[in-house]
Amino acid sequence: MSTYGAAPLRILLDETTRIAAIDGQLAAELGHDTADLLDAPFSTILAPDEVAAVGADLVALVEDRHAVSTATRRLRAADGSELGAVISAEARHAGTRFVGFTVAVLLDDDELSIPTALPDHLRRLETAAAMIDADATLVDTNLAWGRLFATADAVTPGGDLYALVQEDDRDGLRHRLSELARAVVGSVRVELRCIAESGPFWCRLSLARYDTRSRYFTVTAEDISVERLTQRVLLANEALFRSLAEAAPIGLARLAPDLSISYASPAWLNLVGWPEGDTPRTLGALLHPDDRSRVETDIRARIAAGTAEPVPARLAQPAGSGWVSLRVGSVLDDELGVIGHVITVQEDADREAPDHSRSQLAGILESTSDLVGIADLTDGRVLYLNAAAQAIFAPDGLGELHVRDVYDDESVGRYRAEVYPVLRRGETWTGELKMVSHDGRHLQVLQTVAAEIGPDGEPHRASVLGRDVSDERAALDELAYKATHDALTGLPNRSLLVDHLELALARSARERTPVAVLFIDLDRFKAVNDTYGHDAGDRLLRELGQRMAAVLRPSDTVARLGGDEFVVLCEDIGGEVDAVAIAERIRGAVEEQPVRIDGVQVRVSASIGIAMSNGGSTREPDTLLKRADIAMYRAKSAGRARTELFDDVRRDRTKRRAERAEQLAEALEEDALDVHYQPIVDLHSGRVVRVEAFVRWMHPVGGLLGPSEFVPLAVETGLGLDLDSLVIHRACTDARRWHTALGDASPVVHVNVLGGTLLSGRLHDRVARCLEVTDLPAAKLCMELAEPFLMDDGDATVDLLARLAELGVGVAIDDVGTGGTVLPRLGRFRLDVLKIDGSLAGAVVAEETRQIVGAVAAMGRALDMQVGAESVEDAEAIPILRKLGVHVAQGHVFSAALPAAKLDPLLTLRSTLARSDR
Repeated sequence: MSTYGAAPLRILLDETTRIAAIDGQLAAELGHDTADLLDAPFSTILAPDEVAAVGADLVALVEDRHAVSTATRRLRAADGSELGAVISAEARHAGTRFVGFTVAVLLDDDELSIPTALPDHLRRLETAAAMIDADATLVDTNLAWGRLFATADAVTPGGDLYALVQEDDRDGLRHRLSELARAVVGSVRVELRCIAESGPFWCRLSLARYDTRSRYFTVTAEDISVERLTQRVLLANEALFRSLAEAAPIGLARLAPDLSISYASPAWLNLVGWPEGDTPRTLGALLHPDDRSRVETDIRARIAAGTAEPVPARLAQPAGSGWVSLRVGSVLDDELGVIGHVITVQEDADREAPDHSRSQLAGILESTSDLVGIADLTDGRVLYLNAAAQAIFAPDGLGELHVRDVYDDESVGRYRAEVYPVLRRGETWTGELKMVSHDGRHLQVLQTVAAEIGPDGEPHRASVLGRDVSDERAALDELAYKATHDALTGLPNRSLLVDHLELALARSARERTPVAVLFIDLDRFKAVNDTYGHDAGDRLLRELGQRMAAVLRPSDTVARLGGDEFVVLCEDIGGEVDAVAIAERIRGAVEEQPVRIDGVQVRVSASIGIAMSNGGSTREPDTLLKRADIAMYRAKSAGRARTELFDDVRRDRTKRRAERAEQLAEALEEDALDVHYQPIVDLHSGRVVRVEAFVRWMHPVGGLLGPSEFVPLAVETGLGLDLDSLVIHRACTDARRWHTALGDASPVVHVNVLGGTLLSGRLHDRVARCLEVTDLPAAKLCMELAEPFLMDDGDATVDLLARLAELGVGVAIDDVGTGGTVLPRLGRFRLDVLKIDGSLAGAVVAEETRQIVGAVAAMGRALDMQVGAESVEDAEAIPILRKLGVHVAQGHVFSAALPAAKLDPLLTLRSTLARSDR
């Protein structure tokens, strides 16, 4: 089976990598019922030697929530065989909470090799890159492609490139790709709107032929949304810029990236000696020919370094001395950052850079309350501090002040690791660093750092603009503390406890380790308040809170929920024994020593309830807290001053069992169960001659359930007879419809009968009634009995089979060949069909099993019985079974059990499900 080129088959995994949903087609290809795989580990359908690699892929996805992982892997079918597949996976989140994975699967068979030929240089590229074929089908992608589009479909081989493009732009892309395929052009670059998980965005796609011989093409994709938005903002702000520039006292001009001048104010033109109304096209047109190259180089360097250091230049049309100082600055947008540049001009009669200390800019810097400084990064010396900064760091003058004198050790380390690499790229860094005042006070300073890049490509001088936010940070920290801690005891409150518990449960789910919650209630605490007053009660709570914290491990968390209720969260424990031991230490700390209040010794005890989350079995904090609370009240009811465990497994199992039994009774009463039929095929003609009925239940929560998930419950709760009656009646109704349409060519319908129905003695009457009501010929119905039923060879068994024979109903015995005890007794009973157990029929390709199957088949034929085989999954077994004398067979190699409506075409068209003898 191959699904390359088709829509991927989907699997949803929860956060513990258990299967929450699976595509029905994929489950069928692997030989499973969909319901059988729900809540099963993902490893159930992975080849054993792939489990570790897939696990590593999934762990990586949790750490990088935007990444998508794609790899060629092997899946394991129900019969143990393996299928090739390409598996793509992405992490799923609900808000910020990780909730599982989405897995897309493409199956691969021996006739099709899914190419993975993306060149290594593109695979390693940080730009999104992919390989496609002439139909725009994705062949392979790099990780950056997955990050850009952020969906499993976007990186799954067989996906459609056009599906990543908005519909209005797809025809244009098809046309350009067609030109590329016909070699009309050598490469294609298009700008269009693409679709990602986060929504549409503008994208530049560059496509090129992989080589001159292949039908594959390489594609790179770039997000140009910011570029497009920048252009739009520039246009929108042009009028505003001009009105401000013309009113400004200094000359302003707008400078494009190629140093062309898009606008110059009248004051600017006057300073450079250019006629008003005739804006020069380039900056070079203003300059003396000998200065053009140097000035343009210096201007570009100032732009790259983000510095406003002046550039001296001579004008082509000199006025005065002919020398000016040019300064370039950035135009900033709140969302986009730098979207362009402006350039100012000032006459420089002395051909020297202006004196900063006397300039207007220097006046502004000296008067601002913000902290401004300049440092030489080559030796770490502080070169300049404005008045506000000098008052804090160097009131007696700069002297030999060094950068390490004004930053604490942690911030010096962060500078090397975080700030310096940003400055090397010519970018500006913004963030909070801790600084040290001249008198040793530590300040939290929000600062922006920029640097000039020297000829060696390294930052030489750094400029810092900062603001002391220590008071704001302390106020925020205090607010955060009050919001997360109990005002009376200083312990974490419920809010902080729930946060810690959510993190603990997430780790528990990943690492499959237990988490314990201990709910503690002080016994007879109300009596303390009533006797000694609420102040005494408060002191008691503070003292006991400290005692509990003192006997816990550093990794444990004790919180006060309110009143006299405390909760302890324990991670990294061995299990229930460790949790109980911790609870006993807490009880000892509370009970062993009285608390002295106003000269009076007050004794209290504690009732403790424990709830466990064993490796992720309980994922919601509120659920675990509620269970611990229930266990605590059980401890109080049992006499107080004790510890109780919440038995969630027994309680949940009993509750679910009772709920499901009630739902099953309702489903039987409302005739809400369904019956599917598995074809039984004649191995010589290949046609469907019999079908076996299997009851199915569409459960309101659990989805479609197979017999194994509710039939045992029906037997144990006394619903087995009603269940058998429903299946017999539904089978007779469908058999009557097929017989009306096909006559004698209609299949015989097999119905399995439960032991309780057989022992009740009412089977004969119910079968007779169904045949009468549906007007079905008795020969079209066959009752299947399990082999153990024939182990009892009493008169009742012989009588039942004889009475069914009198009705004309067939009788089959299934699961034959495993016990062996029943074989010698087959001759005592009147039976029509002998069905060989699936464990033997499925393994008939093995020589030793083949001999057993042959012997059982020979015995069946000798007793004039039709011989059948169950659970045939391997096509190689079909000719072997035919040769051994088996007449009919069933199993997933032919077909899974189907609803009656889907079985109709196989019957009416006389479909051949097995190759007949030639």
